[in-house]
Amino acid sequence: MVTNPIGGYIEPRTFKDYYDEILDASGLGHYTFHALRHTFATRAMEQGMDAKTLSTLLGHYSVAFTLDTYTHVLDSQKHEEMKLMEDLFSMPTVPQNQSYPIIVTPSPNGFILNSVDFEGLCLEADDLQYGIGCIQSAITEQLTKSHPPLPTPANELILNAGEFVIILNV
Repeated sequence: MVTNPIGGYIEPRTFKDYYDEILDASGLGHYTFHALRHTFATRAMEQGMDAKTLSTLLGHYSVAFTLDTYTHVLDSQKHEEMKLMEDLFSMPTVPQNQSYPIIVTPSPNGFILNSVDFEGLCLEADDLQYGIGCIQSAITEQLTKSHPPLPTPANELILNAGEFVIILNV
């Protein structure tokens, strides 16, 4: 209840004028007086006040009404709650079978095998079968360390003369 200095009632319009002056002086912008109830309810919940007590303090008929109407979730609360999900999202991924294209370029010393999807994964081998095994092992190791890239469709590759593509299933 808001009263004047001698204890009498304040005319609602007079109170609104005083309230607006306080807001202006504080630089808060315009908020309705009723917004203070919402702020109180939200802050009380943030401080750990139980919902039943808050509902009683606000004079509500049910806890559900208090929670649905007067409490608001802040961005900081959303961020804190999403941190609970970090363990789920940071679980190691189990590689699924994918088909990755490898460009093979014949060279005077054997073959150069170049992965299209795994940056920097290129090797030279004098035996093609051995080179395929090595690059397949390297890709499998990469898949256990990070999220696998999507394989590039083989029909999107541009090859130079003499090059060919092998598809590795890993």
